[in-house]
Amino acid sequence: MVIGTCGFGSTGSSAVSDYLKEFEDNQVLDNIEFTFPYEPDGLLDLEFHLMEQHARGSASQVSIRRYRNLVKRLGKYIASNTSLSQQALWRLTDDFLESIVQIKWKGYNDVDLGVVQRVFGNSIMRQRVIPALEKAFNRPIETYPLEDIEFSIKPDNFYSECKEYIRRLLTEMGADFRRNIVLDQPFSAEDPEKSFVFFDDPVAIVVDRDPRDVYLFGIKHLMSRGRFMPTDSVEKFVEYYRLLRKNMPYNNGNERILRLNFEDLVYEYEKTTTKIIDFCKLSNNKAKFTIFDPSMSIANTQLFKRFGGYQSDIDYIERHLAEYLYNFDKYPPISHAGKLFHGRSPLNK
Repeated sequence: MVIGTCGFGSTGSSAVSDYLKEFEDNQVLDNIEFTFPYEPDGLLDLEFHLMEQHARGSASQVSIRRYRNLVKRLGKYIASNTSLSQQALWRLTDDFLESIVQIKWKGYNDVDLGVVQRVFGNSIMRQRVIPALEKAFNRPIETYPLEDIEFSIKPDNFYSECKEYIRRLLTEMGADFRRNIVLDQPFSAEDPEKSFVFFDDPVAIVVDRDPRDVYLFGIKHLMSRGRFMPTDSVEKFVEYYRLLRKNMPYNNGNERILRLNFEDLVYEYEKTTTKIIDFCKLSNNKAKFTIFDPSMSIANTQLFKRFGGYQSDIDYIERHLAEYLYNFDKYPPISHAGKLFHGRSPLNK
């Protein structure tokens, strides 16, 4: 089983990864966010252009090249944080793409041209120099800017090769498939099911968090690291928070998706961890509280009571995102002396 812990950004998915790390059943590979499937130009975009929408020859050529570029861009980050080297990543990616390409030939690329390609390669070589040479020698001239055109429309092996590619990447990262493999963000929290086709036996645990705490955590703790969401304006934040959550198809129910609140893991520990154990079919936890300790994580809750000066913003969030608020009033008051932390627990070494 591949278990994906997924969140919307600072919503607490790392707490679930921490908890799952306490089980011998699981191998948690959480040094990177495994976002290949749904990144822009990732596997979902590749799927769309090869399996659904074909723009004659250019769709497969461009989407394959963009996927290669994505992998190259992520390569250093992955190699710095896992046992998967850049060379192995590129080799496995080339093998994967080679397996789904149906036809290759030398041709011209008209899309995503850089300045050199557009000015020298296209305007000068392709439109002036090469036609003149072909006219002079009365034969095709094969030279720059010719490149390999990779053409593929609905390859029968697309999904099986995607799964094999993911398996090989995880193997290079040290995955032991005799255990459950826990990954950080392998599926989009908004619609994890779309990426399930790329994995063997996938399940997703989607973690959300009270918007008041998300807002203040971004402002007071993440600061510049929290610029992935708008915290310069509470009105923008409310719209951002709602847009991410308003069209989640799994709200209608999916047995492979478990939705939790970060706060439940803290305030309703036994009830919530029982849900996780049942969902992931885990054995008993023999290392309880050794990595995820709710008495530490409670410091990351009720931040709107901890930090003053934001009451008008909190009032606005409470009026406009009422359905997402966690009912803290059911529980005893807490001390706000604990230290805030982002991502993995300080106990997760």
